[in-house]
Parts: sequence; C-alpha cells; structure tokens
Amino acid sequence: MKKHITLFGKESLFGDSRQELWDIDDRKKLYGVSDLSECPEDAIIGRALLSGEEVLDLVELGMNYSKMGYDEIEYNYLECPEDVELGGFIQDYLDNENANNGKYNKN
Repeated sequence: MKKHITLFGKESLFGDSRQELWDIDDRKKLYGVSDLSECPEDAIIGRALLSGEEVLDLVELGMNYSKMGYDEIEYNYLECPEDVELGGFIQDYLDNENANNGKYNKN
C-alpha cells in the first residue's frame, strides 16, 4: 500500500527558501522548514533546526505508517509559483487535489 507524501517548496525573489512536507492522504502537515536569512543567529534547535524530539516524532510516524500497512511512499515535489503565497498554494492544492491533474509541476 502506498502513502502519498508531497513536499511543497517556495523560493522568494531574494533566494530565501521555505518547504512544507505533507501527508496528502490525511491532509496533515508533517514538517516545515525555512531559511533564516533575516536573523541567521536565531537558527536554534527547535526553531529552524531539526530537534532530536522532532526526529523521533518522524521515526514514530514512519513506524505507525508501517503498522497501518504502508510499505511504499509516493513522493511529489511541487514548487509554488512566485506570485502565490505558499500557504494559499498548499490549501488550493489540498482543496482541489483531484481536479489539479497536472495543474502544478510535479518533479
């Protein structure tokens, strides 16, 4: 059984990047990360750097997927258009997933 995971990405005009990992089947955000170019000194564990606790949460999530019978991951990457806010892009995709059929580039 396949688990459908999508990584949404957005790069700003200034080169800053932001990504969110979503479980498409359950419409659930699993993880988010972004550059800290405005305040790089704020790159602390638990804010922008993955903490040990978050790693354990992701490992536990994988174990739970396995218990539910998932043995394969179908992974897509969707790049958010420059003129669209990432949160709106994700919500539009989730609301219209079946209607999208290639509307957004899948890599």
